[in-house]
Amino acid sequence: MFEVRLSQPIEKVAYFWLPDSPENKFPGTLHISLLGEATAEVIGIFSVNNELFSNLDRVIGITEDGESLTLSECYCWPKKLRFGGLSRFLIGAKYALVGFSYDEGIPITFTTFRFSMEGLDEWLGITGIRVEHNWQEQIASISYVIPDGIAINLPNEFTLSFIFTWTNPGFPIIKEAKITQKAYVELKCESPRSLQDFFDLVFKINNFMRFVMDKTVAIDYAEGYSPDVERTLDNGDRHEALVTIYFYGTKLSIEKPKIHHHDMLLSYGNMSVNIESIMNEWLNNYAIFEPAFNLYFSTKSSESMYLEGKFLSLIQGLETLHRRNSEDTYMPANEFQELVALLGDACPEKNKKWLNEKLAYANEPSLRMRMRKMIAPFSSLFGDRKRQKDFINMTVSTRNYFTHYSSENSGGAVRDVKLISLCRKLEGLFQLHLLKVIGVDQSDMETITKNNVALRSKLGIAPEEISADISE
Repeated sequence: MFEVRLSQPIEKVAYFWLPDSPENKFPGTLHISLLGEATAEVIGIFSVNNELFSNLDRVIGITEDGESLTLSECYCWPKKLRFGGLSRFLIGAKYALVGFSYDEGIPITFTTFRFSMEGLDEWLGITGIRVEHNWQEQIASISYVIPDGIAINLPNEFTLSFIFTWTNPGFPIIKEAKITQKAYVELKCESPRSLQDFFDLVFKINNFMRFVMDKTVAIDYAEGYSPDVERTLDNGDRHEALVTIYFYGTKLSIEKPKIHHHDMLLSYGNMSVNIESIMNEWLNNYAIFEPAFNLYFSTKSSESMYLEGKFLSLIQGLETLHRRNSEDTYMPANEFQELVALLGDACPEKNKKWLNEKLAYANEPSLRMRMRKMIAPFSSLFGDRKRQKDFINMTVSTRNYFTHYSSENSGGAVRDVKLISLCRKLEGLFQLHLLKVIGVDQSDMETITKNNVALRSKLGIAPEEISADISE
């Protein structure tokens, strides 16, 4: 699911109706929470409401300030009042679109989808604001030149641009003059695409930003345009209607993360030359590694996740990442098949089903073997052989204990503070491999680790411990 965190909740008084029953309008209130959840509280006669709103997908409305709106993929439940014949219906919607009424038969499609997210300006590190001052003559001037957009081509005929908007100082300018710049991600395609097509891409881009910023950054605004959706101005001119889009995300803390340039794994400045290839590597590999990506981001999103659950998700994610990026087996396939045949011949007929089940994944590498393989490309970042061996033993013992909770595995398992440190180190290993997935060169891994305090802290190493060579 998305990460959404609006700047403020929204409440609008409105009339609501179904696309095929515009004559039956009911008063109510549209509520959009800080996390983007859209609900409409509709008030009317119970018998009529029950008939109209018991089975619905799309609800149309108009707000008190004249804005058209559409609630899409709806569900509702009645809330009767104790007295009189009135009732109150709550309508929940997957999407709320403010700015246009999508009547029956009008597809919800766009050619442009623009959104902003927390930390995007800090990640880009680009500004058009210039400040000049002369302290001796007590003169200061502020100027602004909007930066050029940055466009890259994406798969499936999409283009992505980082664009910039700005606001003028307000009037009257007596005590303060303020220029504000804000960056957006703009997705475009030649032919109209469904909202879901855009959301699939936005989800992956948002996760990319969460990864490179190493913060749970959320989308805070979204809007769409389509040549099929036009608005007539007072002078008779027609132009594409701006549709503001609200959608519900995962449960996040209301407090925004503190985002600093030096905490990021990779800023735009670090990858500006290769931004198109890096972004395309991320998107093209998403289908292959999606289960591993989902497990990684689940550990970053949920503040309420138990420590044991976080550890198991990290381990499962790392195993999945290795399995989908490797053809390693415990022994050569032909030797394994010979062994299976030998065991099958020696096994009593009544136990053959049991044996086959046991042998189905017997040639898969063990967790210990996978950990060795995953550490190998970054061995200089995990200390000497003893420290690497201790890390692997601790990981395997803890995984076995939390999977089976057997007493014989409890001795080597870690808990509490040591488990926190182990999770952080596994997260660091995960991040190194995700950097590899997007095409970061092995030779750059040392520089990234040296320059990133958070990553070094996760791996438990000091800058002077990082050798000049990271093995291939």
